[in-house]
This record gives sequence, C-alpha cells and structure tokens, in this order.
Amino acid sequence: MPAKLIWTCSCAPELTIVIPSLDGSRGGNLELLVTELRAQTYQSFEIIVSIGERPNGHARNVGIEIACATSRYYAFFDDDVRLGSNQVLANLVAAMQDSRIGLVGASQLIPEVSSWKQKWIGYDLAKAKFPIQHTIVDTEMATHAGMACRRSVWAQMGGESDHLITGTDTDLRDRLRAAGYRVVVVPHTWVYHPSPTSFTVVLLSAIHNGKHQVGYRRVHGFQTGIIKPFKKVSNCLDAAIALAREIAIFVPHIFVSNSKPMIGFRPLNALFRFLMVASYTIHLFNEKSGTD
Repeated sequence: MPAKLIWTCSCAPELTIVIPSLDGSRGGNLELLVTELRAQTYQSFEIIVSIGERPNGHARNVGIEIACATSRYYAFFDDDVRLGSNQVLANLVAAMQDSRIGLVGASQLIPEVSSWKQKWIGYDLAKAKFPIQHTIVDTEMATHAGMACRRSVWAQMGGESDHLITGTDTDLRDRLRAAGYRVVVVPHTWVYHPSPTSFTVVLLSAIHNGKHQVGYRRVHGFQTGIIKPFKKVSNCLDAAIALAREIAIFVPHIFVSNSKPMIGFRPLNALFRFLMVASYTIHLFNEKSGTD
C-alpha cells in the first residue's frame, strides 16, 4: 500500500513525521501515538503513515516521497512506541539547529506496563534501552524508535537504504559520520519502546540479523558492521576465527559484556551475540560456496 498523509497542522508544516507500519494499526498503538504527537507543544508538522512497505529503509523513503515541500525536518518513529512527554518534537527540532549534527534521537525506556519477560529482556540485552540523558550525547542509540534529521541532510545522504534488510539505521549513522556529522541523543527526551514479548523472538531475531549482516558488509566492506568487536572479519577464515573466539568468551560474556562495560547476569545478551555471529559466519560460508 502507498504512504498516506493522515494529519497535518497546516498547509505549510516545517516537520514531516513518517511512521512505517505493516498493518496501519500495530494493535491500536499507532492511533495512540498519533494522539500523543498531536498533543506536542511543537505543532508545525504533518504525519505520514507508510503501510505494508518493506524493507525498513524503503518504508521510510516511500513516506518521504509525499512530504510537503515546506518541510525543513524529517522525523521517524516506530509504530509500537509511545512518547515520554509533550516536548519530544520540540527538543528534537531544537537540537537540529546545530549544523554539525546530522541525526538526533530520543532515549528509549521500557514501558512500566511490560511483562516480566519484557522487563528482563530490557535489562539483559545491551541495546534494548537507553537512559534519559541530561546533555547531548554522541551515541549509536539514535535509532528508528525515535529519530530526526534535517531535510537537507537526508537528501545529501540519499535517505535510508532501499535494499538492506536489517541495519538501515546503522547504515545511515555510519554514512553520516563518514560525512563528518555527529549522531546524538537529545537530553530530557525519551520514548517508551516495548521489548519483544518472548525469548524465542529475541533469539530468532539474532539469527535473522546475523544472516543479513552479510548484505550489510557487502555494502560497507568487511571491515565494519553491526558486530563491532569483529571489525577485522574480512573472509571466511577470519569469520571462523571470530566464531571460535565467541565460543571461548561465551561464559564470561554472560557476566561481563565486552560491547560496553556492564557487569551482571545477562545470559540472553551473550546468547544473542553468539547466535548473530554464528548465523553471520554460516551464511558467509554459504555465500562463498554458492549454496545460500
């Protein structure tokens, strides 16, 4: 289905908000999100919903294609988030006045109404949440949950990738930094982003992400990627060495994460990382052998 404009404040909005949604509802959450957006203190915006479009980056690009010509800024929200306050849009727009900043994002919290499984996943996974900041912070956590950029920057970057299956926000952050821009999370600005509802969903996503990491690295070269500790993975032998290393550190990684200095009991985070590296390695071997 094509993207459609569902609300606008005027005939000349300054901000275009795009919300990708597979079914245009997300169990009723999309309507709640739109209500919260309309209650924001910043009111010069339009809302476009991109329904049923895949992959992720393509869904956002389709929405931008019908943006009002007067828009100076673009913002993007996942359809399962809720806003933390009525200042979210105002804070994002204010941060974009700094020409050195290419992408701004909101902190991500786990909703209080989450189940015990969702709360555990939010604790266990390294990137399931990001605390509220008090100053602008350069970070990887400006994500699809809630992010924004200037229209000119989006055009300069050519938008998000239409072809990558996963990691399109990672791809955009990498390209922005390569162009000299900062990628930041804005202070006192947050969204509530629910964790997956089961451990099985988390582990399957690790396998899925690892498989499609091959495509990401084909674009960016085999010296970069989501699996940051393995920046030197450049061929099948290196991938096998990386997997062997992951097996060796699996148990310590349950208690000490090496992606960031965190000490605790996080078996899911360790297993997620292992499955992603294993899936990446298997599919890289299959690609090289022509069987994938």
